[in-house]
Amino acid sequence: MTKPPKEFFNPKNLIAPGPAGYSHVAKVNRGSIVYLSGQVPSDASGKLVGEGDFEAQVEQVFANLKIAVEAAGGSMADIVKLNFFGRRCRPGHRAENAPDPRSLH
Repeated sequence: MTKPPKEFFNPKNLIAPGPAGYSHVAKVNRGSIVYLSGQVPSDASGKLVGEGDFEAQVEQVFANLKIAVEAAGGSMADIVKLNFFGRRCRPGHRAENAPDPRSLH
């Protein structure tokens, strides 16, 4: 039986993830590991997309991530770990408003 390309699991001897829904372990069984650099809300020409529009900027960052991961031969569903940081966010602009990267493939 072939193993899946990646597995997510939680050993019984570790605290349960609870409502956060994360996995303690992400195991790559085959294929390549690719690291992507941080992305900014700019288009290919370097023009800032959505100046003053937080949601438009978040969408552009995730679109850029999708371009980068696809250029490496993967898809958004292949991402094992993703960190993102906001700068100068106003109240109401919270991480839970960001799109789930797995839904962008």
